[in-house]
Amino acid sequence: MILAGPGTGPARPPAVPEFAVLAELLRERQGIDLGAPVADDRGSESVPHFQLFGTDEGTPLAAFEEHADGTVYLAYLAPTGPEWYDVGRADDTEESRNRVIPVGRGRRRFADAQQHNVRLDKWASPARAFPADRGPVPQWLVFPLPLLDSCAADRARLVALEARQAERAHGARALIALVRRPVERTVLERLRRRLASPACRRRRAPDWGTALAAVAGARAQLGVARATPPLPGAGDYCFRDVVSKLDPVLGNSGPPEWQTILPVDSRSAEEDQENGQRRADPDRPLDAPGNHAVSWDELVHLTQTDLARAFRILRWSGHPSREDIKDRPIPWIESAANGVVTNSFLSGADYAGDHYEPPPGYWLGVAPPVAPEGCGTFNAQHALCDDWIVYLRPDPEYGFLLAYDTEREEPEQGLGNFGDDLQANLENEVEQWLFPVGYRPEPGDRIHLVGRWVIDCGHEDWHAELHPIEAYVSAHTRVHVAASGGVEAVASVVVTGDWPGGRLALDVWPPARPAAATRLAWRRDRAGAAPSGLSVAETLEPGATPNHLHLDVVSTAARHPLDTGDWNEVEPHPTRRLAARYHLWWRERSASDTGRVR
Repeated sequence: MILAGPGTGPARPPAVPEFAVLAELLRERQGIDLGAPVADDRGSESVPHFQLFGTDEGTPLAAFEEHADGTVYLAYLAPTGPEWYDVGRADDTEESRNRVIPVGRGRRRFADAQQHNVRLDKWASPARAFPADRGPVPQWLVFPLPLLDSCAADRARLVALEARQAERAHGARALIALVRRPVERTVLERLRRRLASPACRRRRAPDWGTALAAVAGARAQLGVARATPPLPGAGDYCFRDVVSKLDPVLGNSGPPEWQTILPVDSRSAEEDQENGQRRADPDRPLDAPGNHAVSWDELVHLTQTDLARAFRILRWSGHPSREDIKDRPIPWIESAANGVVTNSFLSGADYAGDHYEPPPGYWLGVAPPVAPEGCGTFNAQHALCDDWIVYLRPDPEYGFLLAYDTEREEPEQGLGNFGDDLQANLENEVEQWLFPVGYRPEPGDRIHLVGRWVIDCGHEDWHAELHPIEAYVSAHTRVHVAASGGVEAVASVVVTGDWPGGRLALDVWPPARPAAATRLAWRRDRAGAAPSGLSVAETLEPGATPNHLHLDVVSTAARHPLDTGDWNEVEPHPTRRLAARYHLWWRERSASDTGRVR
């Protein structure tokens, strides 16, 4: 018990134990300070535990909700963020950069807004960063009950022994290893049999009390992601060079404009193509026993559990070479980032030779783009084929998507995503005609963005990008007087022609739940273009107590690699697309409520 002494404020309400532990881990691992409880646990039958956290400085920063299955959800609203500006006037051409445009609650030069938004020390409170009827949506985090592992020590021993067996020793150590390995192989087989038995199967903890008291080190097993550092060695992907637009004349011998970091393993029985696919064991051939090409989910998991191994897997391996890129399309594994949009604007100019124009009759949005000209032959400016550029500040666990290099022969060389322009932001690009007007990400939006992870070899900083952008969900809040809490989330959901098809899972999240006894409602605008070349299934999740809308996007045609050119530019699919706007809000629960509002 803490007694309030002279001069202290009122005692804080007690925290739900699992909420307190999760809040502490977020502070340790990501630098997110939720403060402390500002209200008692106010659960309901459908949400057994519900508690607001915050500081003494203002409104609550976070809402924890625990569902009947033990899953904890957290809606966190950062105290500051970048300033919104009118993206319809955000043009990075020389003559437009100094134009005064609407920014936050006032007006400012576009160039100044750009520079301020990439700097954390210039971020403002929502009351200053957004117009009066607009605001940020929270970051939602999900914490399932942890898996309990009664055989964790044996599992760690197995990993250590396998690593030692794979070592290449020399001299006297090689002789020792020769004697030791048969014994270790026997131990390995025994450990593998034990770990494969039902007794060693990981089991979900029945409740948080059991999870937190189960074994020493249980906190380490809780699903709170750690901040990750940026990818090193970016210059290796660009052959430690910068692409030249004269390469076609010089024989295409230098690096491509964009170098793919995660190529797909596209080998077949007929062809053994080396695309640079990332191997679980980069020191052994891909077809070696037990080796395989890593997936995106596997890589993300490794950045949390074995960062050194993840970066070893990602080291440049010599492929795809420029010859590979000229010889065939280089398919890629989709990568994704969550974060906050800091800038969103039209590129000032682009090289026309590696950009594509829209097909005739392509729907460009609710209004004509501000730069509707043709692409031209060399310098594209005020053109539909110019890139639309989105900067996002990634959440701490996605820091590995940023890149840098230690080489500094030139002032900007090797700075990666840490130069003056980006300052730890991830740049993302696609031809602007693929982003319909009225559905473009806006500064201050919370965004989930999917694309091809590349190193941009067209700049000496060798920074990382998601380029091209395949899909995104970009959201903010608007005033909704009938909603419980007074606001709704407005989300633009876009799938571009640079998505190769297949299946895509997207989630649309609402504002924080204002009280336990509320129910999620939603609707989709009927305006806009009809989905083309794909279908969308919409489902409220989870189960009987939903707190978000899940979208399952499936292409009509089977997934197929898109064509890539000599610079590794991607030719978009001419008809596949989605542009939709969703509204999500909370209302008081009723027995007949289905959530869908037409």
